[in-house]
Amino acid sequence: MLKLAKAKVWHKRLKPRVNEFSYKVFYLCFSLREIEALKDSLKLDKFGILSFYNKDHGARDGSSLKSWILDLLKPYEIEPDDIVLLSYPRVFGYVFNPVSFWYCLKNGELIAVLAEVNNTFGESHNYLVFHPDKRPIQPGDKLVAEKVFHVSPFVKVEGNYTFSFGINETHCFGCIGHSDAEGKLLETSVHCKLENLTRKSLTKELRNSPLMTLMVISLIHWQALKLFLKKVKYNIKPLQRDMKLTITKQMVAHEKK
Repeated sequence: MLKLAKAKVWHKRLKPRVNEFSYKVFYLCFSLREIEALKDSLKLDKFGILSFYNKDHGARDGSSLKSWILDLLKPYEIEPDDIVLLSYPRVFGYVFNPVSFWYCLKNGELIAVLAEVNNTFGESHNYLVFHPDKRPIQPGDKLVAEKVFHVSPFVKVEGNYTFSFGINETHCFGCIGHSDAEGKLLETSVHCKLENLTRKSLTKELRNSPLMTLMVISLIHWQALKLFLKKVKYNIKPLQRDMKLTITKQMVAHEKK
């Protein structure tokens, strides 16, 4: 799989003040076994108008992404035959990925997803989503993990995330909800339409959004300012925990409203 993902990102805060927004972006969506083929459409590990750097993910040292994630999956006996990464490219050398998704497939079915989350403080954390019995993840499945990583100063590090995922040859999505002791707090999603990744298709998206990655980080700070003006409580960032990986605990049939 070597695709351009034309996506809509949506976010809604439900309390104590409602704040909702959405925007259009584009991602790279490619199998790790085809990573070298990215060179046909953009720069790989080199500066360019559009580029992808291995050091932006995984061990963050430019080493093999495939080896890194296979080593991460091994203790949980997750053995995919293909891994598809959904990630922003660098645009004019800059990128910030709030979250990248690693879709782990076996015999064409989704068996696990790694949500690689970054915050604006230069920290990262990984949430590994899978069923305990390793059965395929269906689009309607909702799996839960404890929230342990600081993302926004307007959200405490407490409660649970609920994850839903799906991927095929033409579409993929990732949905993350956050609930605290009093119920749902946040809902976020990214829905992508996939088309063939070519230099032409990338150039078209770049023309439509020439500063896309700068737009992403700017919108993050703009939404933070809106929450501040709405007098949502600001929380001091805690020290990051030593643990950099969290796995899902269970599947939920019903969510607290």
